[in-house]
Amino acid sequence: MKKWIPKDTCYCYKLLDVITSYDENIMPRLKIKKCKWHKYIGKNTLTGTYDGEEYSETVSVYRCEYLGLTDSDKSSLLWDQCKECGEHFGDDKWLRGFKKCGK
Repeated sequence: MKKWIPKDTCYCYKLLDVITSYDENIMPRLKIKKCKWHKYIGKNTLTGTYDGEEYSETVSVYRCEYLGLTDSDKSSLLWDQCKECGEHFGDDKWLRGFKKCGK
């Protein structure tokens, strides 16, 4: 259901508040509302060759239950919590370019 997808943002979360500390050395925390459909699945190890050298990289695996899309190799923007569904982007001018990845 679309009602669980955060509105007016291109991310799978909506920023509600920034919580700061009295100590300036402590990073502020973000209070967010997460999309119900965005799920962390686990880790995946990618291996291959680049410029003749072997490499191994561990990446996080995410799934969008709304789309039925699982990203285990960073081939989508789910790893960065960017919306792949395109729902509820809002009318902001700078968001219009992101709408092309929607349904």
